[in-house]
Amino acid sequence: MYRLILFLLFWVSIKSFAQQNVNISEGYVFDGEPYILYNDKVPGQLVVAWMGYKFNNQLVVKYRFSNDYGTTWSETKFIPHVHSDYTSADPSMAIDKDGRIYLCYIDHSQDLDSGGVYVVYTDDEGNTLSTPYKAIDAYDVPGEYPVDRPWIAIDTVGTGIYITVKPVYWDELPNRPYYIRGDYETWSWDTLKPLDGGGLETGNYISNPVASPCVSSIGRFFAIYPSYLPSTYVYPRYVLAKLEANGSLFYSPVCDVASPVTDTLAKRGTNLCIDPTDSCRLAFIFEQEIYGDADVFYTESNDCGENWTEPVRINDDEQGNEKMQDLAWGSFNEKGDFVAVWRDRRNGTDGYQSDFDIYCAFKYKDSADFSANVKINDVTLPFDTILNKNGNDFLSVTYRKDTVYAVWGDVRTGSLNIFFTKVNAKNLSNQTQILATEQLPLFYPNPAKKYLYVNNTVVVTKVKIYDTVGKLVAEKEIKGKVLDISFLKKGIYFFEAENKKQKVVVE
Repeated sequence: MYRLILFLLFWVSIKSFAQQNVNISEGYVFDGEPYILYNDKVPGQLVVAWMGYKFNNQLVVKYRFSNDYGTTWSETKFIPHVHSDYTSADPSMAIDKDGRIYLCYIDHSQDLDSGGVYVVYTDDEGNTLSTPYKAIDAYDVPGEYPVDRPWIAIDTVGTGIYITVKPVYWDELPNRPYYIRGDYETWSWDTLKPLDGGGLETGNYISNPVASPCVSSIGRFFAIYPSYLPSTYVYPRYVLAKLEANGSLFYSPVCDVASPVTDTLAKRGTNLCIDPTDSCRLAFIFEQEIYGDADVFYTESNDCGENWTEPVRINDDEQGNEKMQDLAWGSFNEKGDFVAVWRDRRNGTDGYQSDFDIYCAFKYKDSADFSANVKINDVTLPFDTILNKNGNDFLSVTYRKDTVYAVWGDVRTGSLNIFFTKVNAKNLSNQTQILATEQLPLFYPNPAKKYLYVNNTVVVTKVKIYDTVGKLVAEKEIKGKVLDISFLKKGIYFFEAENKKQKVVVE
């Protein structure tokens, strides 16, 4: 009866549910790809990491801590690059059995000739960071660049640390997912190995085989990846890989994807979670187009992945209304309840390029169904072409007791910002803050010598160059993404393009 009453309250409250969203990243250039973690060893401690711009450092991984459940936050800090000309992306986080926090990220040269996946840890709220430990080198797999989407998962019983990764999206097919195991006490790493196999390989048709990992409460490693082998099976599908005691991987199908998402702009989030109260209960969320547009689906297993439930549609808007949902993420709380969060366009227009909202839905451990959907943002979130680009490919959520903590990026302020919200699952009260507000510069690096590069998030065809007294020095057309500035003398200049100005130091 309690669950029924709560479900009815969800339905009654959904139209009147209001929040106050606040920006929490407080930057000034660009923020994207946020990841949130709750530290169970320090009640009330949250940490959010994201990729953001820092002057003279290009893109770095930034982070902030809160020790009061997200009410107040520390100042923004960042992870220094391994080398000064590197750039960073794709942060993910995990905690060990003692509450030490690990941050995993990409750090590589802008020329893509060196770098890899690194891990640092902190046990003092990020005030000091360990030495960066390289887990994966950019050239560990000949002919590929396996540094994209490095998701980290940690064994909270032993000392194992796992990372799944895939080649960068521009690598030629076939691509496949990989994983590596390390030890966070000795910082020794095994060899990077393919995650797919057992006759259920990724195949030759999937360019971005993102794998989603987790480790159970008894230390067992699981990961789900996409597979499409039309010569042996008619549909694409998701496959579970789980690590056996002898060190080998066991494979089993999770679900078919008879109607994959066809819009190439869609951010097709997948997320594997494990119930902390049941080491064999797995939950997996993904997107597909069974009803003609992209919806978020859920399936679970109660026997360590041997069998899976029929996938159910989570978003409860009208079926087949041509309104896309994507960017899905999920989390269990310590009671075994589950929450899903995603980007939703039911209040916008058709297709990807629409105004949107952020919604969530709950599935309690003793319930077979999801709750009514709940909108957790306070204003309609406008579409901007920057959302077509890489750098905003996931949001993140964590769930503790009766509170959901979520982070995402939107452009309500005119630039891509990181927003944080916490939602009480019982009364739907909400507090939301903005973590980062930044906008990418037009050109990098800065300072520069012979060449400037145009950021991938903007389209620039012409540029005017002024000196410090406002005199026009040159007007150049830009072909591709490179601007030759070798003709400029050393000094400070202002580059104007697309109605924006950027100060550039030429060395």
